[in-house]
Amino acid sequence: MMSEFPAPIRLLIADDHPMVIAGIKTFLADEKHIEIVGEANHGHEVIEKAKELQPDIILMDISMPGINGLEATRILRKELPMTEIIVLTMHGEKEYVLRFVKLGVNGYVLKNAPQSDILKAIEDVSRGKAHFSPEIQKIIKEGFSGEDGNLDVLLPDLTFMERRVFLHIAQGNSNKELADKFLISVRTVEKHRERIAQKMELRTQKEYYVFAVKHGLLKE
Repeated sequence: MMSEFPAPIRLLIADDHPMVIAGIKTFLADEKHIEIVGEANHGHEVIEKAKELQPDIILMDISMPGINGLEATRILRKELPMTEIIVLTMHGEKEYVLRFVKLGVNGYVLKNAPQSDILKAIEDVSRGKAHFSPEIQKIIKEGFSGEDGNLDVLLPDLTFMERRVFLHIAQGNSNKELADKFLISVRTVEKHRERIAQKMELRTQKEYYVFAVKHGLLKE
């Protein structure tokens, strides 16, 4: 049976507990569509490994020696915008959840979740979807209730990179300008636009602009 994933999902695991990493590697061992390309035990190491290995997705713990997962995510969002980040942690407090969401992570799963939920998070994010555990979804909804003008909240189904592409299209940038800005190919920009169109039913630059102005993302 042919996999829906044309190439293995390249995964980097960041956690300061070797037993946690070993457990994740064990239950993912039979998932042929996922390739664990590396592991990191502290914040500085995850940044170094991410730059070296260029994973598709990072499973990011919060509490790690050196810089924590939040600061590592902040740095990686700027330096590796094409790499998606799923937070995998024991911390479900509102403070952590909302700060990570504002950084543009596309997944947040608690460590006590079933292994199947972690697998689904990896697969969903690889498909360009967001994945938040039910209790995390509730925190996000309550935490941002009534908040307009927040790109991450208004566009939760878009990946971090798709949100950036969305905003620049709304501002009138061409595919070529976006490709030059983000150091990616024009075809990659086109793929992002195709996914945005599927998720939001927005196709023309005018539709992007109207949506952005209506929801306070841009001023007329």
